[in-house]
Amino acid sequence: RAAAAAGLAATVSGSGQAQRSKQDGSAVANSYNLGFDARWEPDIFGANHYGLAASAAALQASAATLGGTQVSVAAEVARDYIDLRGAQARLAIARDNLANQLGTLEITNWRVQAGMSTSLEQQQAITAAEQAAAQLPVLEASVAQLGHALAVLCGQSPAALDALLAPPQAI
Repeated sequence: RAAAAAGLAATVSGSGQAQRSKQDGSAVANSYNLGFDARWEPDIFGANHYGLAASAAALQASAATLGGTQVSVAAEVARDYIDLRGAQARLAIARDNLANQLGTLEITNWRVQAGMSTSLEQQQAITAAEQAAAQLPVLEASVAQLGHALAVLCGQSPAALDALLAPPQAI
């Protein structure tokens, strides 16, 4: 916009030169030269004014784009934060479920040793405990990925917010 506005103003330039010379046996000669130039072009058909208006509109469009980008980043931060807290809650539930499945497996093992349950029930308890354990790495990776995404969106290194976001909290 400033460059377009400059086209409406007059252009002024100046120059100066000084020279001193001496030839063998002659007096010293000084020479000075000053120059001045001014130029202004009338905007008869309004091209420069329309160019200025277009530049101002482009400036406003850039400001609106910046505002839209800031809103998008803020929305992404909010969405990732909510997703992180949800993933942390799912991870806590999965850990509790694994602890329950391991307790059930222990009880089932005692029942099998006492002859009160079959090996089929024992295998089912083992399978349930292994399935519960298999969910943990996926949920842990999801929590780590969302934490890193939040840090990057906030302009931090990937692990910068780990201490702040590590304790699970309500959304």
